[in-house]
Amino acid sequence: MDDLEDELDLRFHKGLNPDVYYRCPTSESLEGALRNELDKNAASFIPTDVVTEFIFATASTITIPVTQQLNLDALIQPADHPQSIAAEYALCRDIDGKDRPKVQRAIARSIIKAIQDTDGFKYSERSAQNREGGDGARFKYVCQDSFQNRDRKSNTKRGKSFDSDDREPEVKKQGPVVLPTYDCGGAIHIKFSLKRDAVNVVYKHNPIHTTREADNGLPALIVTDNGVAATADAT
Repeated sequence: MDDLEDELDLRFHKGLNPDVYYRCPTSESLEGALRNELDKNAASFIPTDVVTEFIFATASTITIPVTQQLNLDALIQPADHPQSIAAEYALCRDIDGKDRPKVQRAIARSIIKAIQDTDGFKYSERSAQNREGGDGARFKYVCQDSFQNRDRKSNTKRGKSFDSDDREPEVKKQGPVVLPTYDCGGAIHIKFSLKRDAVNVVYKHNPIHTTREADNGLPALIVTDNGVAATADAT
């Protein structure tokens, strides 16, 4: 990339080293670029990390789904259909204090939706930073099926066994469904930057597991005394 100002400030995104950069004039162009990277990865014999950066310059547009428009009433009039806003407004030059992270979180979630619709995985917010006097918020979202998703309470629950004493309650598996978790490293980093006049998005994921939709087509799992077994399809 010729213009180094486009590159993500890696001080705030340690461990990331994007292989490819895309300038995205629209959310739809992000979807197309990501699909291209995923298709190239799928053609590889061994799955590897997809690490790609997408850059929305001030003239780019970001599609806002209906579900996020109520949080952007400072910028747009909510409607019953998706709307687009210029990335210039996403930088919130005239919005400060607590209103800025609210607006930028809604825009970040709009970008996340575009990514989820493309790769088929689901992501949850893991961290958010908005330093006072800073040039924009930073968000990190993690794949819900990854080890990074520490909030996956559906997998485990706390409870004391009958033979326990005053020790810490042991973690028991919650049944009947056990949700699998993978070391896929799935994460999306989004940074709003007034200094760079851009919204930087870094996507990292090793697609070693199937999407939620693909899993829904598989037989359900039940926990038995001998372990986990698949149930037969009803006929």
